[in-house]
Amino acid sequence: MKKLDNQLTIQLNIKNNLGQNIVGILERKSLNDTFGAKLGIICHGFSEEMERVMDDVEDIDTVVRYLESEFGYKLYAAIGHSKGSNSILLYACYVNRNIPHIINLSPRYYLPAILSKMENSKVDLLMKQGYAYWEDKSGVGIKITLEELYFDNSFVSNMPETTTVLTCHGIADE
Repeated sequence: MKKLDNQLTIQLNIKNNLGQNIVGILERKSLNDTFGAKLGIICHGFSEEMERVMDDVEDIDTVVRYLESEFGYKLYAAIGHSKGSNSILLYACYVNRNIPHIINLSPRYYLPAILSKMENSKVDLLMKQGYAYWEDKSGVGIKITLEELYFDNSFVSNMPETTTVLTCHGIADE
């Protein structure tokens, strides 16, 4: 644990089950006892590989357990963006705990629809080699894999009934 600019902001280094470091920033409201305080975690969608989603789920669980045991927090909400939404949803479905709220921001759900936006040569390359690079609206290159394209999201039917889920998309999302 390393204190940053004040005592309310600390950098955490947490080892996962593979011995890798998970680094994060913890913003605390006060220095007082955090036992029982509500915790919200945020997972972004930067990972390029969908096969890492289960590793992400384990990492989320490692971090949550650490924050619960070291600081006494109680998980209240999990927020995921893009591919991070898949990790959060899997976590909520397969970890044996009550997560009251899930917020799902611009989740990836039906990726085969992206094929209609790709040039034929890119689709052919994707089918032939299993991946291709595609530029989004902002010109950012994104690696798309067949595995990612056909990732099965049906696991969400296992969401506990005690968890509320809010899914948000921008008005320009398709």
